[in-house]
Amino acid sequence: MERMPSLNQLYKYYNDDRLYPWTRTSLDGNLEVLDRVRLMVFEETLNHFPLKNKIVLEVGCGSGLFTKAAAVQAKSVTGTDVAQKAIKELALKNKNKNIKFIAATAERLPFRRNSFEAVLCFETLEHLLKPKEALKEINRVLKPRGLIFVSVPNWFGFDRLSTNKILKNGIYRIKQKIKSHDSIISSHLHFYSPTTWEKMFIRSGFRKIYSRPVFIWPYIPMKKVEKLIFKSKRTIELHQKLELILLEFWPFNDLGQSHFWVLEKVPAAED
Repeated sequence: MERMPSLNQLYKYYNDDRLYPWTRTSLDGNLEVLDRVRLMVFEETLNHFPLKNKIVLEVGCGSGLFTKAAAVQAKSVTGTDVAQKAIKELALKNKNKNIKFIAATAERLPFRRNSFEAVLCFETLEHLLKPKEALKEINRVLKPRGLIFVSVPNWFGFDRLSTNKILKNGIYRIKQKIKSHDSIISSHLHFYSPTTWEKMFIRSGFRKIYSRPVFIWPYIPMKKVEKLIFKSKRTIELHQKLELILLEFWPFNDLGQSHFWVLEKVPAAED
């Protein structure tokens, strides 16, 4: 049986810039290309599922990128994260009275039932010890028919590759290696396909109303080269327009580098 990290190890990991540098670099404005693409996808989605005048929660807000994007429309946004250093810095620099940042774990949110009309949870569930518990908490604090905007990484479209036994075994071994980091933990604790995540969402009391892959095409594994090619915002905007056209014809809707959903909380009477 594989060893999972303790909660204390998680706290240490996500509050140490050497072990987990993403938050620090993002706070400094040095975003990965895929993060910029995710932001564009979120902002485009808000045209169809607006947050206007809604009370919003973000679980796993990290550098506050999506918290601030949601605040353009929302009545108020509360960003939560276990990275206390990041939360303190975000709170100190925050000038928007409609935004607040709170240190909290996703599996134990410090809010009353039915407190929020929408929840954001981007690239967070795969980092948690118990993502099912986090989804249970999100369901608890979300009002009936409230929306959750969520995305998770899609590790090589694993649900399609897993039909091949050789590929399945090989990928499993690779993932186990990735999960070992300084003998403690790696960034991602769970490697599920979009299909598996979606089943988990449904069992947690949500129903899908929209989903799409999030990807950079062509995929460039060298980050420095990728950032150079997609340095211009205009380039990414054009790229996203082409992607939306491609998605109308692309039959493999689960092969993006990440997957994005808009889900609705099912009222208790409909469970």
